[in-house]
Amino acid sequence: PNTAPENAGYPALSLRLLERGWGIDSISAEMAHSFLQKWEKRSTMLWDELRGADRHGLGSESLPASAIIPALPAWMDPASKLIVFRHHERLPQVGVRIANTFEVIWIESKFNTLYSHDGKNRR
Repeated sequence: PNTAPENAGYPALSLRLLERGWGIDSISAEMAHSFLQKWEKRSTMLWDELRGADRHGLGSESLPASAIIPALPAWMDPASKLIVFRHHERLPQVGVRIANTFEVIWIESKFNTLYSHDGKNRR
C-alpha cells in the first residue's frame, strides 16, 4: 500500500482552536473562498518560504497577543507572539504555529475588530 508523503516543513491548517464568533460562519462566502484558495497555495510552500513571502500576500507577520482586542483564550499567555496571514484582500486570520500546523484562532471579517490596523480601536 502507498502512504502519503512526509510533511517535510510544509504547513498544515487546523481550525480546532477557533474562538466562538471568529470562524468561517462569521465571514462571507467570498471571504471563505479566498481563505481556502490562499491556503491551497500556502500548502505547497515551506514554512521558510512563507516567512519570506509578502506579508500582504501569502506570507505572514507577527503580532503580540496583547494587541488582540477581544479577550484572549484562557490558555494563551498575553506575552505570546501570534502569526498573521491574510485571507481576503488584506483582512487577517491570526493564530499560532504548533509544529508544522497553523492553528487559526481568529478570522477577521471587518478591519479593526480583531486588532487595530490604524492605531485606533485598541483594548
